[in-house]
Amino acid sequence: MFRRTGFFKSRRQFDDINIGEESGIRSLFLGSPTIQSSMRLTRPFDLVLDYTKTMMAFMLFLPKFSRVACIGLGGGSIPKFLWKYFPHVDVTTVEINERVISIAHNYFEVPESDDRFRVIHANASDWIRLDDQYDVIFLDAFDGLGVPSDLIEDRFIEDVAGSLTECGVYVQNLWASDPNFAERVEQVERHFSNTLLIPSEKRGNISAIGFIKPQKKFYKTKLLELAAELDERYDLNFKKMVTSFSEYDSLLSKKIDI
Repeated sequence: MFRRTGFFKSRRQFDDINIGEESGIRSLFLGSPTIQSSMRLTRPFDLVLDYTKTMMAFMLFLPKFSRVACIGLGGGSIPKFLWKYFPHVDVTTVEINERVISIAHNYFEVPESDDRFRVIHANASDWIRLDDQYDVIFLDAFDGLGVPSDLIEDRFIEDVAGSLTECGVYVQNLWASDPNFAERVEQVERHFSNTLLIPSEKRGNISAIGFIKPQKKFYKTKLLELAAELDERYDLNFKKMVTSFSEYDSLLSKKIDI
C-alpha cells in the first residue's frame, strides 16, 4: 500500500520515521512512502492491512500453537493481535531499532512486557542463534530499502528453521514487485519441507509459509470448512485466502486437491 506522507492530515516525524493519520487510521512509515503498519484508532488490536491478515493463514495448517516469535516490530500489528486474541500464546518480538520500539509503545498501543509478551531490542540474526524453540516464526522486517541484508542470508533462514518446533511454520512477508522475489521463494523452499505462497487480497504482498514437517496433500474442501470456523472467530476472510492461494501458484497443484 503506497501513500505520500504529505497527504495525511497530521504527521509526526522521527528522523526517517513518519507517522500519519487519516480517517481514523494511524500509519507508520520507515524511510519510504510505503505504509509499514496501520492501526484503527477505535480498535487498536485488530489487523488493518491486508498482508497482515494473510500472514495469519498459517492457522489453516497449525490450529494449535503456543509460542510465537515476530522478527520486525513496526507498529506491532501482528504481535499485539496475537497478545489480545490468543491469551494462551506467548509472543516474543525482536526489533533492532530502539526508536521503532519507543514509537510502537507510545503511538501504536503495543503493550509493555508481561509474563507472555515481550519486545526485545536486538539484531535478529544474533538473537535467533541464542534463543529457544517456537511454533511459529514471522519475518516482517523492512527498512526504507527492503529486508535488511543479514535477514535474507541462507544462514539466517537456516537458523530460523532450527528454532522451530517439530511441526513449526515459518511465515515471511514478501513483495510481489521485488526483483529478487523468485530468489526469496527458492530460498524458503530450500530450507523447508513444503512451501505455500498466499497473496494478500490486493496482491502487492505475498506470504510465504514454510513447513518443518512434510505436509500431505491439502484438501480444499477441508480447508474451506476450517476457514469458515476461523472466520466466525477472527473475521480475517480465511475463505478468500484458501481460494486465492489455490489459484495463485501452479506449483500448488501438486499439493492441493480441489
